[in-house]
Amino acid sequence: MDKRGDEHSSFVIYMIIAIFVIAFMIIGYLYITSTVKYLSTYTSKDLHTNILVQRFIYSPTCFAYFDYEINRDYPNIIEWRKFSDENLNKCIQSEKFAFRLALQNIDTSQAKVIQSQNWKNTPSKTILRSVLIHDDKIYRGKLTIDVQNE
Repeated sequence: MDKRGDEHSSFVIYMIIAIFVIAFMIIGYLYITSTVKYLSTYTSKDLHTNILVQRFIYSPTCFAYFDYEINRDYPNIIEWRKFSDENLNKCIQSEKFAFRLALQNIDTSQAKVIQSQNWKNTPSKTILRSVLIHDDKIYRGKLTIDVQNE
């Protein structure tokens, strides 16, 4: 009888530990999923800003590299020659937002800074993106986008 009692009490202890571990795993899963959901949603103001920022990187009318030989654009590859104040002002014509962009070539240490006509040196948000740069070759780059809401 003594042996069965020991087996029963150790089984109860293992079950209590298992319940705590499972409860901890469920709470951790719920916390992670709610955090990811929160971080992946934007307010309407952020959404509008992010759409404008995506245009810099993905649109061949802005800075994205476009290969005319095969008639194809390459999102997330910025054409070094296109990266200018004039092209920025053609690309984005918004009175609500102003932008200052800094493109740094990590491989050659070259950098360019451009800004829209309505920039007033007071950024309200800064966005960092890792990009590739096309300048006869492909280089690694970092794009810093300062956004100003007017």
